[in-house]
Formats: sequence, C-alpha cells, structure tokens
Amino acid sequence: MQGATCPHGPSTHAAECWSHNDPLRHSVFALTNRFALSLIPGKTLLTSTEQPDIFVRYTNVQDGCVLHADPGFPAVVGEDCVVGHNAIVHGCEIENRCLVGMGATILNGAKIGEGSIVAAGALVPENKVFPPHSLIVGVPAKRVKDVSQEQTADIARGVQTYVERAASHRQSLQRR
Repeated sequence: MQGATCPHGPSTHAAECWSHNDPLRHSVFALTNRFALSLIPGKTLLTSTEQPDIFVRYTNVQDGCVLHADPGFPAVVGEDCVVGHNAIVHGCEIENRCLVGMGATILNGAKIGEGSIVAAGALVPENKVFPPHSLIVGVPAKRVKDVSQEQTADIARGVQTYVERAASHRQSLQRR
C-alpha cells in the first residue's frame, strides 16, 4: 500500500497508517520537512489544520489517540516514543524517548522534555514546559521527580516491542 502526497506544500510527504484490526482500512498523514516512518497500529485519528502533524521513526501511537495541530501549534512527537491508548496530543511537542500514558492530555504550546513520562490521565496545561527526564502526573500535571534508569529502559523496551510487532504485521499483510 502506498501513501499519497498531501496538500500541505512542496516539502511535505505522506506516509501510511495501518490498523491491526482492519488491514484494509488505512489513512494518510503528512510529514513536514523530513520523511520518516511512524508505526501507528489501531484506528488512530490523525487530524491537521494549517500545519500537518509530524511524526518520526520508531514512534508508536496506540488506538484511540487524537493528534491535532492548531495554527501555530504543530503536534510534534519525537523518536522512540510510545503514546498510550486514548491520549490527546494537541498542538504540543513531545521530545525523543518519552512515554505518554493512556488517557493523558497534552495541550497547545506544552513541551515534554526528552526521556520524560506523562502518567496515565495527566492533564498538561497550555504552554507548560517540563525539563528532560521528568515524571509528570496529575490534573493539572506537575513534575514529581526524575525518571529512573529502570523506567528509561522500560520505555526503550516498549518501543522495540512495538517496532517488532509492526514489522511482523507488515510482513503478514504482504503475504496476502
């Protein structure tokens, strides 16, 4: 299956989304200024307004997530991240090697530093900036401590697991 170019300007490419549950249903999302691979299983809703959402390689966005950009607020998800089920990533930046827990909401202008964890159900307010390696919890979200080395290793293992599952799934589709 091939993606198609989206109407977001000359430097934009497209990549494909696929679903574990329905391999015939897929969407196209836009990538700006670089072409990269996102591993997005499930029926993830991807939306764009003025600017497309941006994803880079080895990032897993799970079922039910909403990733949305507002004018002036692109939704940027870094490399080696896992975004849990039903999370909302809205016009914010998530740096590399982060975990966003299930049902977390991150609002416009917020920035999650590299290697951080946003706990399940957390609400990160607009324009809130967290330093790297933060454990972020609560409503409204607050930094409670540094992410441990064990937690950092867990994120890396999770990313690797999803990369392997995606490759296996993609191979199974090609055999059909």
